[in-house]
Amino acid sequence: MPDFDGLSALAICRGKCPEVPFLFVSGQIGEDRAIESLKNGATDYVLKDRLSRLAPAINRALAEVKEKQERIKAETEREQLIVELQTALARVKTLSGLLPICAGCKKIRDDKGYWSQIEVYISEVEFSHGMCPDCEKKAYEELKMMKRKAT
Repeated sequence: MPDFDGLSALAICRGKCPEVPFLFVSGQIGEDRAIESLKNGATDYVLKDRLSRLAPAINRALAEVKEKQERIKAETEREQLIVELQTALARVKTLSGLLPICAGCKKIRDDKGYWSQIEVYISEVEFSHGMCPDCEKKAYEELKMMKRKAT
């Protein structure tokens, strides 16, 4: 085809589906043209008089695509794990000092003022004592009731 060649096809394919392997099958391809095609993103090339190389070239290209997808997946998982570990480390740092703990129910007040069960925080920490609003209210109600009974 005088107006359309393999490099043009390669450019179109790379523009639309860059992850799909592209193999040249040519009657003759010069060394310079072969190098140019590989530099432009071709996966491989096979000469028509050596078509026995085509199946192994296709298998190798598909294996490379699979390996690249697995590498990208592993990298994504690694990045996600790093974020999770950084979050956990920040949380441990927040909890590594003195913690306010309710003497009644053993809930812990976090740095934002929320009370959570102690099981949420498993770390080597030193506990202080105090009461969360729920236990404080309950304790004072019980104290009021005891005073009423006594009078």
